[in-house]
Amino acid sequence: MTPEAIQAGLIQRCKAVAISRDLSPVLPNTQKDPVAGQIRFDFIDPDRENATLKGGAVLDETGAMVATVCVEIGTLTADVSAHVSAIEALFPKGQKIAITGGEITILAVPQIRSGYPDGAVWRVPVVVRYRARAT
Repeated sequence: MTPEAIQAGLIQRCKAVAISRDLSPVLPNTQKDPVAGQIRFDFIDPDRENATLKGGAVLDETGAMVATVCVEIGTLTADVSAHVSAIEALFPKGQKIAITGGEITILAVPQIRSGYPDGAVWRVPVVVRYRARAT
């Protein structure tokens, strides 16, 4: 199991919902400035354990994915709430997600954080805490 497999497994789970809501998925570290009509994915410093001194395959990782919905400032609150609620519904506590070389377990109900302005964009983060284990 690799960090890339963990990220891909979590992001892939969101892609169909993003596209169905006319939001473009933006992968980590691929675009500097937010644009309205996106879901941006970032991963907060995970704690990792592996079996070798040099690193390599991950045996266990605990971390959080932040899926940030970006909309135009002035978008109706109900529309923004529908976007973040759709993401939240994908990750119920205890949900298991199979990935290459392992399995991800969602540790808690996702947290919808307060929205904030960023230039012409309103950003609303959804924090998904997870634990991935090699199988």
